[in-house]
Amino acid sequence: MIALHGTEGEHENPFLSPTGGDFNVTAVIDFSESGKAVLRFYNVTKEHQISFWGEEMPLNINLTASYYMTAYRKSGGAGFSKIMGVFRPAKYSGRMGLYLETRYDPEKIPLILVHGLVSSPTTWFDPMNELFADPRVRDKYQAYTYYYPTGFPVRMTGSKLKEDLIRLQDYAREHGGAEQASKMVIFGHSMGGLLTALNVRSIERSTWAELSTVSIESLAAPEQIKKDYKTIFETNQVEGLKRAVFFSTPHHGSNMANAWYGSFISLLIEIPSKFVQLDLVGMTQSMTDLGKSVFNQDGPVNSMITLQAGNPLLEYMAEKPIIPRVTYHSVIGDRGKGDTPDSSDGVVPYWSSHLKGAESELIVPSGHSSHRNPEAVEEMRRILHEHLDAYQ
Repeated sequence: MIALHGTEGEHENPFLSPTGGDFNVTAVIDFSESGKAVLRFYNVTKEHQISFWGEEMPLNINLTASYYMTAYRKSGGAGFSKIMGVFRPAKYSGRMGLYLETRYDPEKIPLILVHGLVSSPTTWFDPMNELFADPRVRDKYQAYTYYYPTGFPVRMTGSKLKEDLIRLQDYAREHGGAEQASKMVIFGHSMGGLLTALNVRSIERSTWAELSTVSIESLAAPEQIKKDYKTIFETNQVEGLKRAVFFSTPHHGSNMANAWYGSFISLLIEIPSKFVQLDLVGMTQSMTDLGKSVFNQDGPVNSMITLQAGNPLLEYMAEKPIIPRVTYHSVIGDRGKGDTPDSSDGVVPYWSSHLKGAESELIVPSGHSSHRNPEAVEEMRRILHEHLDAYQ
């Protein structure tokens, strides 16, 4: 059976979806010796064996139902919203954030899932269904999805992810989950990998000093932009993030974004000026030579511009090392051609998705949706088990 829970009694949980959530349960009818029927419900993410008439018996479970009930409830206009999340991102900005479908469990490690361009959290449902069929993964992890309108620039969506991860860590400390929240794992696909990288690279106040001769507060920019920069450069990276997995991530951009259709799509993206408008003259006067090269660009500011190969800001961030406490892995598609290092997943070439220093790198016979490949799912399982072994 599926249990649907709403928001009643959980107002303090900042990660609960406004529409509530679902989780799988098994119902057992026990006819006692007196003949009275007792109906019991078991949360299958926590219980796999029950005592029944004096015997320990395995519980029949269904791990698929709640994922697809959630997908069904959220599917109305989902395709349209994924597209319009690119071209009219401000319309969906109120939905941006970290979500938990099931009730918060302080005994489980948060597993953060970040989708890519023209996508949504539902892209993770099939891989997660496979992963959570593993009893050890199911016992030890709880999945959170991060939704963001993918037309916004990465500094805006990445800073919001950071804010929510900090909020999750604080919430866990207040509700008995501090130990598990200190072992967080994050999976980022495509542009979601760039948001992930923004939160695990060595970025701090001294980084801003490399770019500007004035404080962020004194910057000639709208308040939203200054807020984003303060989160990125002046707020410490999340202590609890300990492992990251990048799937088909364009760390150095994609030539597809440079092509005529990438530029054309970029022009179609409409974002209110309060989110992106820069005073380039004013900013240039307060920038170092490095800052001028990083921020000096003409035309619109949006996700497609960020994804262009050779984007100076993207290259600058790619040079920042990943924090030593974070173990990181890569999963990369080659479309089954076996031509790495000259390979591509059809969107991101290997030279862009390859990360030096990764604990592991797996090439799978997949297109750009490498996170949905069966070999990639097995790699996720291996990594999650490795993480548990490292922190037991």
